[in-house]
Amino acid sequence: MYNIKNMACEKKITITIVCLLLPLLIASCASGPKTNELKFSQWRYAGTVPLDPESPGNSPRLGVTMSLLHMNYPEDQARFFNNFLYFSDDFNEYRDRVILEQQENYRAMLPALRNTGGEGNANFNWRYMENIIVRNTEYPGVVVEREFDTYTGGAHGLVTKRYYVIDLDSCKLVTIDDIFQDFQGDATRAIVYDALRDHSGLAEDQPLSEGIFSSDKPELSYNFYVTQEGVGLHWDPYEIAPYYTGGIDIIIPWKKIRPLLLHSGMELLVKFNIYLFI
Repeated sequence: MYNIKNMACEKKITITIVCLLLPLLIASCASGPKTNELKFSQWRYAGTVPLDPESPGNSPRLGVTMSLLHMNYPEDQARFFNNFLYFSDDFNEYRDRVILEQQENYRAMLPALRNTGGEGNANFNWRYMENIIVRNTEYPGVVVEREFDTYTGGAHGLVTKRYYVIDLDSCKLVTIDDIFQDFQGDATRAIVYDALRDHSGLAEDQPLSEGIFSSDKPELSYNFYVTQEGVGLHWDPYEIAPYYTGGIDIIIPWKKIRPLLLHSGMELLVKFNIYLFI
């Protein structure tokens, strides 16, 4: 039960970010100039703060490390991009909000910490690391990889990733259902499960539970990205396999899933320089 609480606290900032995205998708971006050039700048921060600011001398510390990307141009698309990822154009404001949330997490966990002797223990330091990478920087389709590495006590930390497939032309977050006819359908599942067997070194039709997976029919991940080779699916540790296996990434070749795609989905992929009509 204690480890489960730890995991919930570690993911709170991620869940908060995802839940607040949708209103910004519509409001943050007006039509702007169309250009093939996107301009970014990088912002880095590293520092420590007390987890309990009311008792800084007797408080474990929170180590914060961030490497974030700020879009500078085109202006309208940049405004959407920055608000979408950070709810602000001010990285200091975003950093302070992250720190406050982590301190609130610590206060929420204090009853459990008192039972384990963790309260006020300098060895009970937490960490929060965040790194943003833009995989495709050619207008209008960008793919953002966002990695979190957090530790809030317990046996180990947790590394999680979130991917955002963004159409800057319309300032819209692309979902997996914008591309597939029936992403959760049997045909898609069969292809994904075969790829998971390959990932785990299993033979054809061998049950997935005989490899590293917790179930023969794991849930499909909506955490996806697109590449020239195919669609990538990502699962964080614990989602479909034990922690020691780490995050699981597979790429399904377009040639295998092309019949399962929407016509409008294939048109959308052109914005990411992926051409499936040829």
